[in-house]
Amino acid sequence: MAAVPWIVVAALAALLVVSVDRFFRKKYLYFARIDKSGLVIEPLSVPVGDISLNAIVVRPRAGEGVECVSPREPFPLVIVEHSWGTSIDSPYIRQYVASIALGLSCVVLACDLRGHGRSPGDRTDFKRGRDDLK
Repeated sequence: MAAVPWIVVAALAALLVVSVDRFFRKKYLYFARIDKSGLVIEPLSVPVGDISLNAIVVRPRAGEGVECVSPREPFPLVIVEHSWGTSIDSPYIRQYVASIALGLSCVVLACDLRGHGRSPGDRTDFKRGRDDLK
């Protein structure tokens, strides 16, 4: 009889885990089903002062099966600075950046600040981080 409360607790815990997992997948992986075949995603190194920041450039693909064709008119550029504690290598950030490029038909530049992701440097050096944004 003493095992029954533990079985109930385990069942409720499993139900909670499944519910939380579904919530986070729906909220944070909303863009996971986006077809990125219409985009070109290229890695980039952005030199700023004494270091180079890790970055990606996402742009619409020019034509069917064509890798790189110059557009007739220039695309607008959108610069995305993601939040602290993540990097552009995160699937969520890449999905978010891809949704911007597809939805607005623009080129998106996303980069990690100092000390984030694969960018070297001290993430607590706020003065240099501010200068890097400029």
